[in-house]
Amino acid sequence: MRNRLILAAAVIAALAAGVGYWFWPSTSAPVVYGNLHGYAFLPAGDAPEMAVLSAVDDTYVGKVALPFVPDSVLVAPQVLRIVLISEATRTIAFYDLQRQAVADTLTLDFVPANPVLSPDGLQLAVADMQAGVVGFVDLVAGVLRARTNGLSQPEHMAFDGDSTLVFVPDNAAHEIVVIDSGDGNRWDPIPLPTGSAPADLSALTRTPDGRFGLVSDTGSGRVHVIGFYAWAVIRTLEVGAGPGRAYGTADGQFMLVASEGDASVTVIDTDAFDIVARLPGMRGVTSIATGFFENLAYVISETEEAAVVIDLARLAVVGRLELPGRPGIAVADIDGKKIYVPLTGSGKLALIDVHKIEVAKIFPKLVQAPHVALLAATNNYCH
Repeated sequence: MRNRLILAAAVIAALAAGVGYWFWPSTSAPVVYGNLHGYAFLPAGDAPEMAVLSAVDDTYVGKVALPFVPDSVLVAPQVLRIVLISEATRTIAFYDLQRQAVADTLTLDFVPANPVLSPDGLQLAVADMQAGVVGFVDLVAGVLRARTNGLSQPEHMAFDGDSTLVFVPDNAAHEIVVIDSGDGNRWDPIPLPTGSAPADLSALTRTPDGRFGLVSDTGSGRVHVIGFYAWAVIRTLEVGAGPGRAYGTADGQFMLVASEGDASVTVIDTDAFDIVARLPGMRGVTSIATGFFENLAYVISETEEAAVVIDLARLAVVGRLELPGRPGIAVADIDGKKIYVPLTGSGKLALIDVHKIEVAKIFPKLVQAPHVALLAATNNYCH
């Protein structure tokens, strides 16, 4: 009888606590955020909000309200800001995480699309393909410092390692336009080799040392290696059919190119820019992330909702990891131990243990339609 009374009292207390939970306002303190480097960010794809997670212990920290639904989000740790871009309103907002508020905004007279941060983290380049404009934003002052007009089809570009020049693939002219980011002046362009198929140039990817850039020509199935200081195409490589943009390992040893046409992955050694392997891959690749001392590469496909895992020491496919949903653009942490994969359809986030080749954790639905995961400190880079 005594045990039953104790049990009944416990049940009543639990119900009372539950009633209190539902009918009394929460007394929990608001989240106080620290330095940008300690977090992972998951912006919503169709709502003005962003989930924040601890990159240290992989726990959910909170959700912050944004001023608009951003088309692009970039983390700029050097200026302690998150950059939010709205193409519809032509607005760039500089968000302060610690204050949980917009610190400043910049409105342009062209569309700030295709953004890329400079290696030093102090500049932002944006390109309006329809208007033929490239603009350069000073992230410290929050102003448009320079612009270049009269381009044909500027789109996905890359800074050099010194953050002084920007190299812009131009489909219409089939060349790489070179622009001084300080004053917006154009220098002599770099012509690309002609091919039998029409040009369809990918994003230009900078190597980690900042000396070279790789751009894929989807129509001809080739990759052009651009010498940023030689000012020329130093190598053209035949890869798989319909190649996408190149991705690199953090140590700079390899560049990897996934080809849509034949579902292959080409591995390029950057010592002499030789092809060292062409391996089975997948179609619908959203990103390639590397880790575990840069020995493992994860080729992530939204079509197959899976990742092909490549051992870069053995130059062989060593596994396939099924993902619990359609993945967006993934990012690896600075140590290369884990990969954050947004699951666009479900709003969840998958955390991959790189070494074990397994999904270590699934965060429940955090935001609507996330398409990219972001870290301030990462061994990946966008361009």
